[in-house]
Amino acid sequence: MKPNQTLSGVILSNLVLLASSPLAHSAVVEYWDFENGTAGPLTPAGEPNGSGYAEGLNGNRIHGWDSAGGAGYTTDTSPNGGALGLSSANQDGYIFSGDTGETLLGWTSPNWTLEMHARIDDLNGWETLFARMGSSYGAAESDLYFQRRGDQGANGQFRLNYVPNMSGSATNADRLVLNSTISLTQSTWYGIAVSADSTTGTISMFIDDGSGYALDSQLTGLSGDLGVTPGTDNYAFFRDYYNGGQSNNTTGVIDNVRFSDSALEAGDLIPLAIPEPTSSLLGSFGLLALLRRRR
Repeated sequence: MKPNQTLSGVILSNLVLLASSPLAHSAVVEYWDFENGTAGPLTPAGEPNGSGYAEGLNGNRIHGWDSAGGAGYTTDTSPNGGALGLSSANQDGYIFSGDTGETLLGWTSPNWTLEMHARIDDLNGWETLFARMGSSYGAAESDLYFQRRGDQGANGQFRLNYVPNMSGSATNADRLVLNSTISLTQSTWYGIAVSADSTTGTISMFIDDGSGYALDSQLTGLSGDLGVTPGTDNYAFFRDYYNGGQSNNTTGVIDNVRFSDSALEAGDLIPLAIPEPTSSLLGSFGLLALLRRRR
């Protein structure tokens, strides 16, 4: 067999493996790696100065709140975070309703995953990394919180607290809450992911402490549409909504924020640490080197 035919066979086999992965059958709804900016605060909506906005893969933009400041690009990143991440800088970032490229606020899917790398630097009360800034049914609580619990002192677990898609008929009785089993350590990077699968009736939380993602906790036996509730209220990073106002500002850094329209498993998530090459990948590199030597 000719060398180029051998190499084609290796590439084809790798594509077959990729196609069989659950990730290959999901779509990335939005993804921010924060590599498209410069260190400094995000420009608020409508303001010309600063580092602009953090634009995601599919065009959704994270802005600062006003001209006084907001979240910003930072070179202080996760172990697998590239050159830049997003720092709270004691402020927050927003996806505004009606903004150029905005598609995330009204999005929902019965199966979904939200993941990010996160470091919280001040364990003082509730620490929210991502939230919907309002309630679709007039409740004191927001429709969605992705946060560290503040009712356990310095030993707060991570929590997903949200109202699934009830087509406008939700009540507080429909709210779903999933806590991690581990407690987060201050100024420590974690990979944190939650996924919902309406087919199996499960909501899962995965945690990566640097040794790879693993299932941490799970809700089972659920029914109905487990998608997030779509709406027009803004989404916010490093802050949340409670009882008609903004609350729970968080000090920390996030990176590799990704929404997907399927319930991903641990092996499909972006690892916190840069992964070691697999034996199959190393074998492919070795074969490529051998073919080059034979030319």
